[in-house]
Amino acid sequence: MIDALEDKEYNFRFREKRLFDRQLNRSLNRVRGIFEKERGEMREKELYFANMLDHVKTGIIALYSDGRIEFSNNQALSIMGVASLSNVRQLKHINEQLYNSLLQVEPEQEVKVTLFNESSQVNILLSASYAKIKGCEVKIVALNDISSQ
Repeated sequence: MIDALEDKEYNFRFREKRLFDRQLNRSLNRVRGIFEKERGEMREKELYFANMLDHVKTGIIALYSDGRIEFSNNQALSIMGVASLSNVRQLKHINEQLYNSLLQVEPEQEVKVTLFNESSQVNILLSASYAKIKGCEVKIVALNDISSQ
C-alpha cells in the first residue's frame, strides 16, 4: 500500500470479506479513499488556476533552467505567435532575441523585445520571478504586449 501511494497509484483495494482482517482492510481502503479524494481536489484546483491564467491579458511562461516549459498560458502563445511550446529552444528559430531574453531576464529587471508578425510589429515587455515546483526552481516570465502604449 505504501509503495502504491508513493507512486501515486490508487487503484488498489483490500478485501473486506474475511472476518480476521476486515477492520484493518476497511481502514486501509478508507485511507486510500482519502488520498484519492485529495488528489482529485488538487487536480481540480490546478485546472481552475490554469483556466484562470488563460483569461488574463498577460502572457505567462514557467520554465526550468534547462529550457523545458512547465506552463504557458494562451496569451503567451498568442503574443509569441506559436500554437504550442514545450521548450524555449523552439523560439530560437522564430526570434532569437525573444529566445535570449526569456533565458536572461531576471527579477527586478524588465526587458523589451520587438517581434514582427505577418501584419504588424509587436513590442513585448518581459519581467521575471522565481518559484519552486517539486523542489526545482522555475522561472516565471510575464509577457506584456506594450505595442499600443
